[in-house]
This record gives sequence, C-alpha cells and structure tokens, in this order.
Amino acid sequence: MNPTISKFRNAKAKQSESVEFLQVIEIIRSDTLSEETKTCLNLVNNRNGKVYKEYKETKLPAVTFASELTTRDKEISLEDRVRSYSGLVCLDFDNIDTADALSEVSGMPETVLAFISPSGRGVKVVVSVNPIPTNDTEYKASYSACVEAYSYIGEIDRSGSDVTRLCFLCQHQNAFVNTEPSGVNWELYEYEESTHIPDKQTTGSRPGNVDLTALKYLHADDYDVWLRVGMACHYHNLDVSVWEQWSQQSSKYEIGVCQDKWKTFTKDKLNPVTWGWVVYTAKCYGYTTQQKRKSTKQSTQQDTTLDNPFFSGKKFLPMAMESYLIREDKRYISLPLEKGLRLYHNGIYVKEKDLPKREQLITQIKQALGGELFKHSHYKEVENMLLESTTPITECEPSGLLCVENGILNLDTLALTPHTPDQIFFTKIPVSFDKDNAKCPQILKWLNQVLDGDDAQVSLFFECVGYTLLQTSELQKIIILEGTTKTGKSTAAKLLQALFGRDNVSNVSLHALDNEDNRFSRVKLHGKIANISTDMSQKQLKGDGYVKAIVAGDPIEAEHKGVDLFTFTPKATLWAMTNKIPRSYDKTSAWYERLLIIRFDKQFLPNTDTPPDTNILAKIATPNELSGLLTISLILGKQAVERGYFSTTEKQKQAVLEVMTNNDTTYLFVDTLNTTQYVWDDTEFYNMYIEWADSEGIDRPMSKTKLAESTELHGIVRRKLGNREKREWKWVKGINN
Repeated sequence: MNPTISKFRNAKAKQSESVEFLQVIEIIRSDTLSEETKTCLNLVNNRNGKVYKEYKETKLPAVTFASELTTRDKEISLEDRVRSYSGLVCLDFDNIDTADALSEVSGMPETVLAFISPSGRGVKVVVSVNPIPTNDTEYKASYSACVEAYSYIGEIDRSGSDVTRLCFLCQHQNAFVNTEPSGVNWELYEYEESTHIPDKQTTGSRPGNVDLTALKYLHADDYDVWLRVGMACHYHNLDVSVWEQWSQQSSKYEIGVCQDKWKTFTKDKLNPVTWGWVVYTAKCYGYTTQQKRKSTKQSTQQDTTLDNPFFSGKKFLPMAMESYLIREDKRYISLPLEKGLRLYHNGIYVKEKDLPKREQLITQIKQALGGELFKHSHYKEVENMLLESTTPITECEPSGLLCVENGILNLDTLALTPHTPDQIFFTKIPVSFDKDNAKCPQILKWLNQVLDGDDAQVSLFFECVGYTLLQTSELQKIIILEGTTKTGKSTAAKLLQALFGRDNVSNVSLHALDNEDNRFSRVKLHGKIANISTDMSQKQLKGDGYVKAIVAGDPIEAEHKGVDLFTFTPKATLWAMTNKIPRSYDKTSAWYERLLIIRFDKQFLPNTDTPPDTNILAKIATPNELSGLLTISLILGKQAVERGYFSTTEKQKQAVLEVMTNNDTTYLFVDTLNTTQYVWDDTEFYNMYIEWADSEGIDRPMSKTKLAESTELHGIVRRKLGNREKREWKWVKGINN
C-alpha cells in the first residue's frame, strides 16, 4: 500500500507537494525532524501552550493522509480541491496513555501507521479503508466506520472527518508500520450523513421482565446449565426460590445447595449471565418467546436485547459471545509472533483475513448478534478476549505428517487420515494424495522433452520434489535448474508452485538470502515449504553463510519490518532457476557439495523442429496430474532420504565440475599436480602455476599471495619450514586450513 498524498512545508503553506505514503513513513522514522520534535516536547512539558502551537504550525511539516489535494483554498469547492482519495483515514487520540494505545492499535489488522504526536501526549493512527472512497460522503462514511471500530481505545478528535485535515509530522523512530493492512469495510456500517459520528455507547440498566416459562425447556441435570440459570436469576434480582424450585427437577438435587451457591454470586460481575442466555438456550429446545411485542421502535430494541444472550440491556457481553463460539466448536489459536487469531478452516489454521468472508470471526459474531445490534467494537472485544484465553503455541507442525487436500498423510506409511482441528497445521498441499493412482503421464512426457530423454535426470527431478515435500534438511542441497532461455525452467517453476501451493512458496533470490545484512528478506521463508528463485542474478554471491545455514536446517535470525528480531528454523527447500550459476566468494568444498544441478539444455523455439507448447501448463497442472506428481515424488523422495543421497547423473557431475572450474581455476591447477609429491620449493611451485596458467590462456595469473590463499582451500599451504639456522618457504600438501 503506497497511495499518493499531499505534504505541506507547514500549516500555513498554501502550496503542497505530492508524496508517496511510504516517503512520509521514512520522514517519521528518520532523524529529519529530531530537533523539531524535541523542541515541541520541551514546550509542552514547560506548559508553553501558546508558543508550542505557533512553533508546531510554522516549523513542522504536515500531510493530508486522506487525500491528495490540488489546493487548500477553501473558496474553491471541495470537489475541485481533492485530486484523489487515498483510502486512508487518520484518527487522532489526545491525552491518552501512548504506550497502551500503540499496543492496542498495532493489534488491529486495519492499522497502517501509528506514531506519537508532537506533544508526546497523543497518538496518530492511520487506518486503511476498503473500498477507497470516491467522494466526500463516502469518505465521511469510512471515517465514521473507523471511529466506531477504534473508539473503544479512547476519545477520538472528531475533526478528522474533514478530508482536507492536516496531520503534523514528527519524529518517532519506532512508529508502528503495517504494509499489508486488511482495511475497514465501511460499507458494512450504518451511516447517516447528518449524524455521521457515532455516539458513545451507553450502558443500559438490567431488563426487569423475564419469562419464567423458558425454564421448562432447560435441564437442571447439566451442571453448567444449572449454574448459569442461577447466575441469571441472581443478576435479574429474582428470588432464590425461583432457581431452587426449578432445580428440584434434577435427580441430583440436594436441599441447601442452591442457597449456598447463591451466596457466592456477586452483582458487579464484569460479564454477567443474563436472562438472554436462558431464553437463547431454551430456544434450542423448542421454546418460543411468550412476551407480546410493543409497536414502538424503542420497545422492540429493548425486547431484542432481552432475548439476546449477548447483551445486558444495551451492554455487550463479550464473555457470553466467547462461550457461544466455543460451544459452536469454533477452533482458534494464537501464535507468539503474530497479531490476531488463526481459525481452523479446511484442515489448517489460517489468519482470519485470509478466510472466506462467511468464515471470518467478524461474520460469525455479526450473524449471532443480528445486523441491527452489531458494532465493530463488539468484534474487537471478543477477539481480545479470545486472544487472552488462548495460550500461544509453538509453530512446529506435527513431525512425520503432511497436510494434503484430502486428509493428513503419514509420511512413514503413506496412510491417509481425515483432517482434524486437533492436529495443528499452517500449510496444506492443495493436491489430493492417491497411492493407487501414482501416475502423471503428461508431466512425465513433458519432463522427457525438456530433459532430452535423460531418465536419470527425470528421476532426479521427482526426488527433488519429494525431498521438498518431506520438509527435511538431511541431504543439505540447493536445487538449481540450469539452462539457457526457452528451455522449460519457468514452466517447471509454475508447476512446482501449483503443487506446493502459492501460499506455501516464497520467491526470495539467493543473493538476497546470501546477504547477512538483508534480514527482512529471510523472514519471507518463515512458514514456507519451498523458496523458488526464478531469475538468478549473475552477480557474485557473497557467501555470508546464511544460504548454507538454511540448507543445513540451522536456526537463522530474521525480522519483520517494525517487529523485533527473532530466530526460526526454516523448512523451505531452496530452488533456483538460472541461465548460468554465478560465482561465489565461497570456494570451499562445502559450497560445491550443496549444489544439486538439473540441466535444461533443450531449447523450444518458434519455427524449429521443437516449437514451444503455449498451452503446456494447462496440460500438466491438472488435479489428476498433480496428484500423480505428489505421490510419485513422495515415494522417490523418501527413498533418497533413506539411502542418504540423491541419484547421481553424469550431467549433474559435469555441471558441478563446471561450477568449480568457473568459480576457482586453482582447482584445475591442483588437479594437475603429482599425487605422490607433498612438498615443493617456493619458486618451483609458483613457476609451475605460471606455466599452467599460460597453457590455459589465463591472461592475469594470481600473485603468489593470492595463490597461497586459494590453494589453502584445496589442502596445499605455503609455510616456512626448517630449523633455527635456516627456514625457507615451502608449499606443503595435506595440511587443511
């Protein structure tokens, strides 16, 4: 999200410049406004309010988060002043605990930006709205919806309903930023233009009239029902005898138990059980409301809340809603590194914003309450309560199991069992497993074409796919598909994404992963089963060690923008597509041993004997073909892991040798040396190298120092040998670094 908005030099400036939203974030988080912010804080702390106001308006830049303007001249119509609406709303919380407010708003998926105001006593919150308003009426409706959604946090300055309203910028290096907000859907909220700012929610008194006939439909043998009926009677000031008389129907009834329990009830319970719960539960057993409805709107609303178990008068009871959702067998979890809940859906726990709308928590609450009673603040209260009541779990999926489209697959036995919320998965292969239909003729035909009929390479491709699905690092390989253009590498990448699932694949380049300073790129591997880099640069790899750590299954550090650094163990197998494997500063055998190269040498060009099939993906990425690919790959991948190595091919050996040669010519020189000789004279050895370099056509041979650094990687070191009287430089074989 990066809309264009207007920025003014100060509040009195008439001319503006159009800037991108992300540029404004950079200003806030940088040192640009450091001195101005300190001055503002000092003026406020010294109670120089008038001076502070003047200083702020003349020294601080300001933006219109909600729009891009042509001018601020109010003599021009608003329609002509606003060039475009940004899809953002700015909420201004004044005189609030800034730490608590920032913590609260950062947990809202709709929040895009939150920073402390220049006074240090308020918080500016920028919220994403969806759809983007197209006129002032729609903007006011979106602003009203945001106020309703966020008003539970604190008092909001309502002047933000003006789309041209300025927001002063200041320094806040740790400002909260969310570049992928979900957006407040303002169309779901009721809005009246004349009263577009919702009133504060008031707490109503307890409803006084209850229909005791509802008790006939409830069973006192159920302890939970028995206890809740007692609490509802107590809350509505009924006599304990009502509860006791109803309790006598139970075979477990004992004299005095109701009286003793009654004494433990309190009237100031934050989330009481109301008679609405009694009515609601009784309706599940056939009860219908006996109370006659009055014709007035007020009495209808009162009766609705009376019959609704989630309200006490006008007061919403989030605990009652939480209990209802749990009784409806809704499954929720929270993760320590995430904000918000994950809900169980089709075999896996997914973020709420990724669910179909009908499955989202907000929709479930809205349906339970009824549209006329629902407010966005109800959703936030329930979400917060569920977050508090769920214990954050580790993100480790069950070992030895794989969630596929038609169940949970045991990777040891290849037996399939149904999905269950008791097995916690975050990723699912969107393909069905069918052991009895282990065939994919179209994929096999295509592989034989692109790999030029090399059965060993075809088998190796299946092994690599299965190795990825097993989510193991035992064989410690980077899988590289190498070949010139128009050889099928891109089609292979699309086929892999169709099998693994787009949401289960990251696309970070090896160069980005290889750079130890690029901590934001590594976080994209979190929760993925494969990383597929489709356009590998020819720039030399740094060899910082992170790629080797990922391949080895070692823990690595990563960081989301605006979130603390954390450590995780990546499960993603690294795949890369390239025309030519780039050089690496790492020239050790450990680097070469990790390369598993599949050569795509056959080109498919128009007007040749092997023209490209533009419809190939539609043929090979069908459900049946992918199911066969899944089954065959798992079988062959398991075999490779069990024996401890992948199948070897001549092309694979030759490809690795070419990489070594291209990366380090010293390897070829060392290979020519006498295998029985272990010590060389200093000058003799270097002259041998110069002669070899000349014969190989190497224009710029290495210096003696550089040669020593390079040969040391191959077990030949340059050392001074001898006694105290005479020490000479020698080249010695058999000593590792």
